[in-house]
Amino acid sequence: MPAPLSDMPMLAETGLLTKELPAKLGGKGSSITIGLPKEVSLQENRIALTPDAVGLLIHHGFRVRIEKGAGLGAQFTDNQYLLAGGEIVGSPEEVFDSEIILKIEPLIESEFNLLKPGKAIFSTLNFPALTKSYFERLLEKRVIGIVTGK
Repeated sequence: MPAPLSDMPMLAETGLLTKELPAKLGGKGSSITIGLPKEVSLQENRIALTPDAVGLLIHHGFRVRIEKGAGLGAQFTDNQYLLAGGEIVGSPEEVFDSEIILKIEPLIESEFNLLKPGKAIFSTLNFPALTKSYFERLLEKRVIGIVTGK
């Protein structure tokens, strides 16, 4: 059950709460976990979700894991994500254990090693910079890839 509006003052102030009723996610006590890893590409300071967006997802029954310090480059603190209901975790392994991974940049080598079959990854792709082998590795890992061009 989502938290009452009074437990989410940040969302109430921004007016970002939706009017739809939250959909049930899975069976009793289950929820979908979304992971936000720290971006490791050179000069990438963005993060896939703001604390307000995390609060909305939490309100609708999702769990959100954020790698420690992942939002700092975008001027979002771990405390802001905690106040929104997110979980701060200390390693990329914990983030990549989520059912859905949200990233800004394409995967790098070390992140490929963390992918498990059946997980979903949402990311941008810089098509001219990626090789055929990149996409073959995604297929090998049997992950669901939802990507946008850059």
